[in-house]
Amino acid sequence: MKTKTYKRFATVAATSALIGSAIVPVAAAPQEVAEEFSYSDVPTSSSHYVNIMKARELGIMSGYQDGTFKPNQKLNRGNVAKALGKYVVAKSGMSLDEYVEEHNIADVENFSDVPNDWVDSELVTYSKIVKEAGIFKGSDNKLEASKLMPRDQIAEVLVRAFGFEDQEGDPGISDTEQSGYAKSIEIIYENGISNANPYRPLETTSRGQFASFLVRAYEATESDPAFSIESVEAVDATIDNDTEGQFATFTINDGQEANLDQLKEEGYTVEFLSTEGELFADTATGEIDPTALEGLESVAFQVKLTKDGEEITSNEATLTVEDFQEVISSLDSYKLTIDDREANEDTNTIVLNEESGQISNVVGTTKSGDENAIDPSELTYTSSNEQVAIVSETGEIVPVAPGDANITVTHEASGETLTVPVKVASDERKPSTATTSAESMGLAAGAERTFSFTLTDQYGMPYESYEPGEITVTNGEEETIATVNVTGGDKGEYIATVTASAVEEDAEGDIILLDDDTELLSIPLEVGADTEAASHRLELANGVADSTLDLNPLEGDQTLELIVSAYNKDGHYIGATEQDNFTVQSNNENVSAEANGDGTFTVTANSAGDSTLTLKEGTISRNSVDVTVQDTTPTISSVTYSNKEVEGFPVALTDLVTINLTSNDNIQFEVPATEENSKSKVVAYVEGTVANSDGSDETVRINLATLDTVSTNILGLKFEDAVTGEGTDEETTVQLNTTDTIQAGDSFNLRVAEEGEEGAITSSVFKVKPATAE
Repeated sequence: MKTKTYKRFATVAATSALIGSAIVPVAAAPQEVAEEFSYSDVPTSSSHYVNIMKARELGIMSGYQDGTFKPNQKLNRGNVAKALGKYVVAKSGMSLDEYVEEHNIADVENFSDVPNDWVDSELVTYSKIVKEAGIFKGSDNKLEASKLMPRDQIAEVLVRAFGFEDQEGDPGISDTEQSGYAKSIEIIYENGISNANPYRPLETTSRGQFASFLVRAYEATESDPAFSIESVEAVDATIDNDTEGQFATFTINDGQEANLDQLKEEGYTVEFLSTEGELFADTATGEIDPTALEGLESVAFQVKLTKDGEEITSNEATLTVEDFQEVISSLDSYKLTIDDREANEDTNTIVLNEESGQISNVVGTTKSGDENAIDPSELTYTSSNEQVAIVSETGEIVPVAPGDANITVTHEASGETLTVPVKVASDERKPSTATTSAESMGLAAGAERTFSFTLTDQYGMPYESYEPGEITVTNGEEETIATVNVTGGDKGEYIATVTASAVEEDAEGDIILLDDDTELLSIPLEVGADTEAASHRLELANGVADSTLDLNPLEGDQTLELIVSAYNKDGHYIGATEQDNFTVQSNNENVSAEANGDGTFTVTANSAGDSTLTLKEGTISRNSVDVTVQDTTPTISSVTYSNKEVEGFPVALTDLVTINLTSNDNIQFEVPATEENSKSKVVAYVEGTVANSDGSDETVRINLATLDTVSTNILGLKFEDAVTGEGTDEETTVQLNTTDTIQAGDSFNLRVAEEGEEGAITSSVFKVKPATAE
C-alpha cells in the first residue's frame, strides 16, 4: 500500500485526537465572531462550536430565527442543498440576486418535487443553483428534500461542490464496501475533510457535523499560508474517569485548532507532559490512560512542540476528572400533576382555592448520554412570582393569586435547571370541548348503540364529572325518537348509549350534549322504522374505544370485542346478530379471534404488529377490521452505578445502583421470602392495577431483573428490608448488609441480570472502606 499524502490541509482538529474523544473543552480561546453573536444552543464547549460560527461568518450555513442552530438535528437533502447553494453563491463573490441573474437560474428546470410555488421559496432558488452547478442531480429529477441524507451522499456532493481530486495511494477506509460512493468517501478523507475511519457511510449527519464538513472543505480549497507556530495553548477540559479513547487537546497561534498530521509533516514533534507521570497512554497524541485517573479529581498537563532543536511549551491546563455516568449535563423533562391528574403541558393551569400542583419524575441526561431519573432530594425549586404561586422544597405548587409564574427546578450538584411554566386561574373547571370519531348515527327502531367521546375543560385537562342526566332526542315535531345516557368520566373519557324509540316512520334529529346552555357536541341521528336485516358488518363492540391492543400487562388491554352487526337496507344499525354462519379470520398470527356464540368475537393480542380481521359468511368475505398490537411493556433501558466506594454497611441498594426503564413506571425492589434465596438476591419489578371485565381490580406485577452480589473477601453479604419513617410516612427500602469485619482492600461485585436471562447484563465492583477506630 502506498503512503497517503494530502494535497491541502484544512485548519481542523487533530485527526488522531478526535476519534472517539469524549473531552469537552472548557476554556477554548474565544472567537471574534462570538463577541457579536452566539447561538443559544451551541455552547463554546461544543466540539463543533468554532466551525458552526465560521460557517455563519462565511455565509454558508446559518441558524434559525429563534436564535438556535439545532446542532443535533439530522440533515435532510433540502438542508444540504441550501447550504451548498449558499456556498456556490458566496464563492462567486456575488449577491444572491446577482448570481440568479448572471446564471439564468430562473430558466433552470425545477426538480419535479420542488416547483416554483413550493412553500419554501428559499429551497426553490438554491435547489436550482445546485442543480445548475451539477452538485445535485436527483433521482428521476426529484430532490426528495425531506429525505435524511446519509454520510456517503454527503461525501459525494462535497466532492462535486468543492472539486476535490483523488490523491495517490489507498487511504484504507474500512467500510466503503457498504456504499455506492466509495471513491468520494476516500477523496474527502484524503483531502482532510473527514478523519473518521470507519466512515459509517449509511448513518445520518447532524447540522453540527455538517458545519464542520463545510468549513473544512472551504478551508481546504483556500491557498495554504506559510506554516509557522508562534504559540501553543493547552486546553482545559473535563474527562470521564474510566473511558478509553479520550485525548487532551491543544491549539496553536492563539486558538487555531491543531492538526497532528500536519504538525508531523511540517517537522514538529509533539509531546504531552503531565504532573501524573503515567497519565498519557501515548504522549505523542495525548491519549489518556483511564487507569491513571483512579482517585484523581483533576490533573495538570502541558504540550511541548519541538522542531530543529527549538522547543515551544504551552501553558499548564487542567483536566477535570468526573464520572460521566453520574454527572448530570441537562434536565430534560418533568411531570406536573394537579390534584393527582397529569396536567396539560400546553397550559399547566391550576385553579385558585381548589387545587395544588406537584412536580415529579424529573429526568436528566448524564454526560455519558444516559437518561437518569433524578432523586428528588437532589433538586431545589423556586418561583419567579410568589405573588402568583409558591413552591415547597418538595416541588408542591400552591396557587396564591391569578397570573403566570415559572417554577425553576435546579439540580444542586450540577447547577442544571429546567423551567415549569404554570398559570393560576380563578374560574372553576367546567366542560369546554368534546371530541368524538362519530360523525353521525343511524339506528333502526328499538336499536341501542354507543359512541365514545372525550371531554376537556377550558384549561385543556380531562373533565371527569360530566353528568347530563338522560338526554332526549326529538324530531322536528318535538317527538322523542331516542334517549341518550352518558357514563364514565375517567380521564375525561365517556360512553354515550343511544336507544332508538319504536318509531313507525323514519325520523331525524340531533344528539346534543350540553353544559347548561353551552353546546359541547352535536351528532345527526336517523331512526328508521325498518328492522329487517339487509347486510352484516364486523365492527368494534359497544364501548370499545379503538382497535389498538397492548401486550403490556400493566395496561390491561390485551383483548377487545368485535360484533357482527346487522343493518337494514338504509344502513341503519339493528344490533348484533346471533347467526352461527359467520367466522372471523386474521391475516397473520399477531392476533387470534374466538367466537363467543352470541354474534361477538373476542380478539386476543399475541405479538406486536398490524393485523386485518375479515368477516366471512360461509366462504364470502363481507368486510374487514384493522387491529394494531403494540407492546409498551416496560424494559430496562440502562443501568448506572453510583460512586464505586462504599463508606460501610448497611448501604441502601438505591445508593448503589439506578435501573432506568423505557417507561415512567416506578421500579421497586423486593427480597424474596424463600428459603432458597437466603436473602442473597433481590428482584426488581414494576406493578400496577388493572380493571377486570367484572369490574373488580387486579394487581399485575412484572419482574424485570435479579440483583445479587459476589465477593471473595466479604462474607455473609445479604439483602434485607429496612423500615424508615413513622406512621403514614413509613417506607420500606432494601439495603445490603454484612456481619463480616471489613479490611482494607475488601470489595464486592454487584450484578444485574434481566428476568429470564442467564448471566449478568451489567455489573460493577465496589470498594468498601474499613471501619476506623473511634
